[in-house]
Amino acid sequence: LTGQGGISVIASRITLEGPINDDITYMISGRRMYLDLLLGLFLSSEDKKNTPDYYFYDFNAKVNYKISDKDRIYVSGFFGRDVIGASPGSDNSNNRNESLDFGINWGNSTASAKWVHIFSPELFGNSTLIYTTYKFGSEFKETSYDDNGILKTNQFISESQIRDFSLKADVQYFPDELHTIKTGIEATQHRFFTSIGDEISNQFGGLLATENTINAVDAALYLQDEWRITDKLSTNLGGRLYYFQNGNYLRFEPRAQFAYQMNDDIKFTSSFSIANQFLHLITRNDINLPTDLWFPSTKTILPSTSTQGMLGFETTFGEKKDYLFTAEAYYKDMRNLLEYKDTASFSFGTPVESQFVSGRGEAYGLELFLNKRIGDFTGWLGYTLSWTKRYFDELDNGHPFYARYDSRHDLSATFTYDLSENIELGASWIYQTGFAYTMPIGTYSLDPSTSNQWGSTNRLYSDRNGYRLPSYHRLDVNLGFKTHILGMKSTISLSVYNLYNRKNPFAQYVQNDYDPNTGDVTPVLKQLTLFPLLPILSWSFSF
Repeated sequence: LTGQGGISVIASRITLEGPINDDITYMISGRRMYLDLLLGLFLSSEDKKNTPDYYFYDFNAKVNYKISDKDRIYVSGFFGRDVIGASPGSDNSNNRNESLDFGINWGNSTASAKWVHIFSPELFGNSTLIYTTYKFGSEFKETSYDDNGILKTNQFISESQIRDFSLKADVQYFPDELHTIKTGIEATQHRFFTSIGDEISNQFGGLLATENTINAVDAALYLQDEWRITDKLSTNLGGRLYYFQNGNYLRFEPRAQFAYQMNDDIKFTSSFSIANQFLHLITRNDINLPTDLWFPSTKTILPSTSTQGMLGFETTFGEKKDYLFTAEAYYKDMRNLLEYKDTASFSFGTPVESQFVSGRGEAYGLELFLNKRIGDFTGWLGYTLSWTKRYFDELDNGHPFYARYDSRHDLSATFTYDLSENIELGASWIYQTGFAYTMPIGTYSLDPSTSNQWGSTNRLYSDRNGYRLPSYHRLDVNLGFKTHILGMKSTISLSVYNLYNRKNPFAQYVQNDYDPNTGDVTPVLKQLTLFPLLPILSWSFSF
């Protein structure tokens, strides 16, 4: 029996593995984050109102059975869930009752059985049966005053579920030292469930929510060859024939990768691929919280298609090749992407797919990576400069706009330094440009002379995804001491998460504040923040 684990003030984990007998071994592992129970210790009462609760847990297990020298069976399972939410309630200090209550939860469950058979030293195969479920649910309730000081409530709910049964079989063949050939087939039976509702639906207990349940089968056949053409030139050539039942779509997906090793220190790479996706991710751009909705292709909703190319460069340098540097430039063209209409309605009886419009997109950028791999001081620096644009004739008057998760700059730096044989110092810093979404930027009245009448003043929104959240950045540091506790190899760590207490935005929204003394209604930009500065003491062990 062997194991490893850790206990800290915010989370715990444990992994155990060992033999059942000479032919059967097992592994079990679990984690639980309980920061939601302790977050109040690190926050002031004011910050607590703007900090959602968050926790996650997961569990997985695996059993390996050696049937014979040529056969193995693996059975495994996984279950995990994340939950985040906030219910700020009222703020009686200013006689206000506005609030943004929300709950978001998502998770995966899977079980699989795999049989590996060795036919000969040159040929072996895998057969796998898989069951998976995925769920994502979100619910929002915003209570705010209108321009006349009247309290109003807006609600939105969405839920996506995907359940799959899959059967896969593949073989790998090594005909000689120059080729590694892999081919296989797979088939999946899907069940897609979606549900969307608004404030009217919620008033009737969700009975008016628009629901869809769609069943579909897909199948694929693929073949690839890893081919070392010369001592310096190698390639991976492959293709995939893909069938999706809804709409009877049949697509071919070619792909190719090339690598040229100019010398011991310099390598050039390139790749090209065409891919199809029969499952679409649609998000609301006017809600700055996750509203993921997964919807499959149908006879009227075409699969999305991407064509992508990449050029790369890799080199090592230093006395002992201490350093690795890579650079990659890429371009991706995407067709048949989906977005909600500007006039999307989620009332009862409205087909969900009628609220989508189709367009195209492109993504391109440059990725740089520098890694110090040897010595007491090690670490890496990574930087990505990227653009992700959308082009929809029916949205934003046909103007191009950035995708919700477009992020111009993404920078990560991390290092570790061995102060002694048993003491290690580590730090990491990340920076990311804020995501884009559609934001209220003002109000307007169609008839200024009646601006104080009911419903005469409306919110003016930015261009689609024309507003950016503030940039996200954070510094974490860690000091670890290696020792032995209770006879086990152990590390005692003192970490500080978010060292300079950056209030990074999880979401921003505009809400009206009402002053009962003057009768004035003032729009205010408000922000939800996840985690403040957190000192964390932890014990990691292995036996």
